[in-house]
Amino acid sequence: AQIGDSRSAFHLFRRILLQGVPPSSHILVPLLKLCSTAVFLAVGRTIHAMVAERGLDREIFVGNTIITMYRKCGTMADAIDYFRAMPQRNTISWNAIVTAFAENGDREEAMDSFHRMQHEGFLPNRVTFLAMLGSLSGKNALIQATRLHDLLLASGIAVEPSVANAILNACSKNGGLIAARRAFDRTLHRDIITWTTMIDAYSESGISSAAFQLFRLMLHDGHLVPNKITFVALLKGCSILPEARFLDAIIRESGYESNSIIANNLIKAFSRCGSPDHARAAFERVISKDTILWTGLITAYAEHGLHDEALRLYALMESEGLAPDRITYTTILDVCARSTAIAEGKLVHAAIAKSGIELDTALENSILNMYGKCGKMAETREFFASIRHPDLLSWSIYISSHAHHGHGRRALELFREMVHAGVEADYSAFVNILSACRHAGLVSEGCEIFHRMVADCGFAARSEQYCCLVDLLGRSGRLDLAEEVLRGMPFRPGQVMWKAFLSACKQQGDLARAKLAADKVLEIDPGSTSAFVVLSNTLKE
Repeated sequence: AQIGDSRSAFHLFRRILLQGVPPSSHILVPLLKLCSTAVFLAVGRTIHAMVAERGLDREIFVGNTIITMYRKCGTMADAIDYFRAMPQRNTISWNAIVTAFAENGDREEAMDSFHRMQHEGFLPNRVTFLAMLGSLSGKNALIQATRLHDLLLASGIAVEPSVANAILNACSKNGGLIAARRAFDRTLHRDIITWTTMIDAYSESGISSAAFQLFRLMLHDGHLVPNKITFVALLKGCSILPEARFLDAIIRESGYESNSIIANNLIKAFSRCGSPDHARAAFERVISKDTILWTGLITAYAEHGLHDEALRLYALMESEGLAPDRITYTTILDVCARSTAIAEGKLVHAAIAKSGIELDTALENSILNMYGKCGKMAETREFFASIRHPDLLSWSIYISSHAHHGHGRRALELFREMVHAGVEADYSAFVNILSACRHAGLVSEGCEIFHRMVADCGFAARSEQYCCLVDLLGRSGRLDLAEEVLRGMPFRPGQVMWKAFLSACKQQGDLARAKLAADKVLEIDPGSTSAFVVLSNTLKE
């Protein structure tokens, strides 16, 4: 039973019963522990009945084992019923039921049991605090974590690293960065998990400077060596090149340069720092490169507009015999879309079909976007028709593809089809269709869409939508209405809107309104030279 060989243990137990030997608690307790999984629940119930028949459950350590067995099997009702029926309890009994409630997500019952055990004269110990801290979540979690920490310190219990780490984790996960640091500073014996948890809390909160300051303090302390979790915690918040290079050097000194998880996070960090070449160097140091690592490097180059290199790396990855995954395909399809590399895009589409990967909505939208951005409208229409359940993004891509390639009226028809299909438009969808109306000169339709957005759908128009409407009215010669929109907006128009109005005034030769628009631009940005140039050109004309 101690080595987990349940089959042999149950076989021996059967032999003992057949020989007529009455089993003692020392035989039954290990068997109950083996039944601490749902697969052996029925066997556990049988052994429990045998224990009760012999009156062995009056022994506290046997009763505690029964509670733990039901807890681990997931039968909370049995665990609670047995606990309540116990003739006597000890701290271990209370810990068992507190842990049961905590693991079951019943925080209020866990807290109630925590208080009742103290009321009955049993002091919580390390196990109790670990169970309670692990149960915390929600709006009062931070307050409760702080109270538990204060209670722990007041109780005189030595705060072991495992408990200190649980307190740090509870505070940081529930938004209590200051409380987490307070707990960290009050912890006398810190292990690598303690330091890493606090570093990770700073990184997750976007305070990488504090994370690095703490890391340097740990290194200066000299007693602990960072592990891969420490490095990952630092890297995910790193966005400054000197810090990334500093970490890169320590990672190499620590012998982790070929660890794929660390290398992948290092690639992401260097990409955030604007240095794909450093990311490439980190990539090259890894001996066994997997799909995730290749995808990370491809993404690093793609994020900086180095599309040719991203495509070259994708081809190199395939030549190495590595199979791209969904993320790889999504990334490279976006590269093809941005660089209008239709030939490569078609090859990627064919590779996806050949790979046997089932198309999900995200991948379908990436393929659709690639064809749309490359201007292949026939392929775009054909592929959209093949999508069984197009979502809002699918429709938005399809509509904007028509709008950007001069099919404004068709884009408007598609928008109406989308609404008829029961797909609700969001801000982005309204921007796309207003842009389509603007480029196609569909004034009344654009005004209708804008009115639908505000009046029917209840959206408060934002700067982008107002800018589209002003530009649409201005381009069509309705400068009076465009000016009325600018003056009637619920917020102050920005210079982008006034510049759009200024360009429309120049196009229509309206000098008075052009001067008004130029004054507004200069009022917002006194150093703007473009307003002077447009106004000057208007005067010349």
